[in-house]
Amino acid sequence: MKQYAYGWIRVAVTAVTLWGLGLAGPGLDPASASAATSDLAEPVGEVVTGEFSDERLPRTMKYGVLLPAGYETTDDRYPVLFQLYPGNPESHRAIDRWKRHVELARLEGRLPEVIVITPAIDLSMYQDPQGSGRVWEEAFAGPFLDHLSREFRLWTDRPAFFATGLSAGGAISLRLGLKYPEKFGAIAVLAPGIEAAASLDELTFEDTFWRPTNQYSGVDPEAWAAFHPLNIAKQNAERIRASGLDIYLESGNADSFMLDRGTEAMHRLLSELGIGHTYHLRDGVDHHVGTIMVTRWQEAYGFLGDSMRDPPPEPIVSEFQATVDAVEAQARKGIPDDPQINKLRMPIFAFSRRQLEIEDEELDRRLEAARR
Repeated sequence: MKQYAYGWIRVAVTAVTLWGLGLAGPGLDPASASAATSDLAEPVGEVVTGEFSDERLPRTMKYGVLLPAGYETTDDRYPVLFQLYPGNPESHRAIDRWKRHVELARLEGRLPEVIVITPAIDLSMYQDPQGSGRVWEEAFAGPFLDHLSREFRLWTDRPAFFATGLSAGGAISLRLGLKYPEKFGAIAVLAPGIEAAASLDELTFEDTFWRPTNQYSGVDPEAWAAFHPLNIAKQNAERIRASGLDIYLESGNADSFMLDRGTEAMHRLLSELGIGHTYHLRDGVDHHVGTIMVTRWQEAYGFLGDSMRDPPPEPIVSEFQATVDAVEAQARKGIPDDPQINKLRMPIFAFSRRQLEIEDEELDRRLEAARR
């Protein structure tokens, strides 16, 4: 998903009504989905547990793994999707619950075959911006990714790592992707637990009212700022743009913790920095409650699946953009009723008929798949 239909940024603001500590997600279409997965014998494989040790970490980190179906019987290579779900040293066990979400995404064609990993993240350690949080990130993005590349058959011709998470898991996904953009293909972030303020002295009641009262006490302002995704994006803007990292931001505007403010601030900053991303604001949706969570997770998986597949740009899109660009270039040189401009405008209208034909073909394909 390296190209965008409307230039360098594609923003989707939709109205939908309403974390389940996580669970849940649509981006790809379910119908193409059926076509892609109708012959699946098993949508997902077995669950196993791994361990990783590094001198920088206070303890061995366990991680849950959901393998693709048939992993042991093929030589295929796969991407890795981190389902980041911080809690305690045993939070890797959440893989058993995420398996059902991934199974649905596979059956509906949103995700290709993928290795899903839930590392055990001690939230109290990770949230320390002055020491253990930074150390955890360095160990994760360096030795841990290298460890996974040795333990599993991963893609080697493109970034093999993808990440998603909700709330604190969303904040971790955001930090990792923006700090190490060359190592990740995409991140899908739901209601990330980030403040709308990029410095401690700018924090407001809305940023802090629900957090532990001692969370900000004794914190070094510079370390805190360096840990904040807004500042990471500013510092790494050029690297992020060059990397082609796909970014999905999602939140509900009825978030009881008011975390939609932080998501909105990130959206606006990425827009100012010219960093392409998809932004999805849901009307009336709270932080992590309601059956809508299943839909929210499936949409995030669909976005990640599109990025993993990385389809080539459709010819009609690039042709249309080139045609309009030619009109714009001529208009900048002439006057509105310049005959040359009018001549250039004519092909634009011809695209309408072509587009209807393309839509009809796609509808036929999806309807046929959905009716099977």
